[in-house]
Amino acid sequence: MDLCYFCGSPATSKEHVPPKSFFPKGGRRGYRRNLIKVPSCDAHNSLKSKDDEYVRALLVGISKRINEGGDKGLVLLRDSVIRSMTRNPNLISLVIRNPSPPLSFGSGEVPTIPVSSEYDLERVENFLKSIAKGVFFHHYKEVWRGEVDVIPHFLIPESATAEEKNFSKRLVSLMREKISSGENKEIFYYELSDFNAEDGPRYSIDFCLYKEFNVSCIFYYG
Repeated sequence: MDLCYFCGSPATSKEHVPPKSFFPKGGRRGYRRNLIKVPSCDAHNSLKSKDDEYVRALLVGISKRINEGGDKGLVLLRDSVIRSMTRNPNLISLVIRNPSPPLSFGSGEVPTIPVSSEYDLERVENFLKSIAKGVFFHHYKEVWRGEVDVIPHFLIPESATAEEKNFSKRLVSLMREKISSGENKEIFYYELSDFNAEDGPRYSIDFCLYKEFNVSCIFYYG
């Protein structure tokens, strides 16, 4: 029996990693070549579709590359998000929020890094964690049962300290697109590494969406 890539429950379907809706239709070569698919339960596939829609809209809203012209894939994503907002106006009000108190990402494994508090950070973290765990399952063919720390570098605010910003920049600089994995690098590419620690193996997955939104994920046993 196949197990869900995220929680280990019996799988009922296949989930794309990232979700297929993040790979727009069109483009000269197409953006849906050999997409990663993993077994999934309903909770971590169809029932999280609202989170997927939220993050798509958020990325379009904060993208700097779109304002600079971007590339075809990013422009197609924007057009798709606009159509979604036309069908569901409530999506607009969900994109910007002001949770209180402000949230942060990180734990004892990595430095806690503050992020902008104007977004639904719980949704963002769950979405990014699902990508990381999906990539992990795709490579190792097993469900990760430990903890995952997520650092969304694109949400680190101007108010962060110099040390926090420098730490983020160092992590981003370690990612190299040319040797990364992914069939559709205009949309998504990633690097995976593993190393041994005193309490067991640990892993890191760094990935980038639309050549703009960098994320680091640390896997460890709590």
